[in-house]
Amino acid sequence: MTPFRALVCATLLAFAVAVSAASPPDQRTAAAAATQNLAHDLLWRRALAAGFDDGTGASDPDRRQAAIDAYVGSRIRPVEPSEQALQARYRDLIGRTGPQEYRIRLLQSDDAAAVMRAHQRAKAGVPFAQLAGELSRVPSAARGGELGWVGFASPPTVGQTNGLPLEIARVLPHLAPGEVSEPLALADSWALVLLEAVRDTQRPSFESVRETLRALFLRESALAQARALGDEILREAMGSRP
Repeated sequence: MTPFRALVCATLLAFAVAVSAASPPDQRTAAAAATQNLAHDLLWRRALAAGFDDGTGASDPDRRQAAIDAYVGSRIRPVEPSEQALQARYRDLIGRTGPQEYRIRLLQSDDAAAVMRAHQRAKAGVPFAQLAGELSRVPSAARGGELGWVGFASPPTVGQTNGLPLEIARVLPHLAPGEVSEPLALADSWALVLLEAVRDTQRPSFESVRETLRALFLRESALAQARALGDEILREAMGSRP
């Protein structure tokens, strides 16, 4: 399956799941399968109408699939970004970084009392990595709480912290390397953060990331077109359902 057809099929599968959920329990599997088959048939008909097969693919699954892939490929033509668009995306990305980056470890749990005790143990000299491995309830616990280098615009604001909780981003500039924060109340949990090191933000030049930005634009364009084609097929399938 080509990547583009996979995107279209993902849209169709989502519709099939929705149809299944709306059907009586004893009919859901059949309803989802019927919708998927109909959508596939509609793609095949479009491939035929566009001249990607002479009809012999109807009895040859491989030819049928190749014709559908060719049709989907003909409909999805990523748009080349302008130099101005690349420069604007670069400025936006750079604008999301602040003057410094922080290497941190995190201990996060919904057990407030456990976080409070961990804070006291850290002050008593217990290694933070050990505490995070024992008590943290987020994936970084497996790495002793290590999150690596993080950075964000200054001052940190909602939605501009590169995935860090705002409460953590706000406290980092006020910690010294080697210092553990006070217990922090997050939206649905509690946290401690250890600041291991600080460095000036490593900002790449535009030329060094130009091709990466271009590839990102092309993928976004392809995704948008694949979703649009999937929506077209969905509308056709919905109109064809009994």
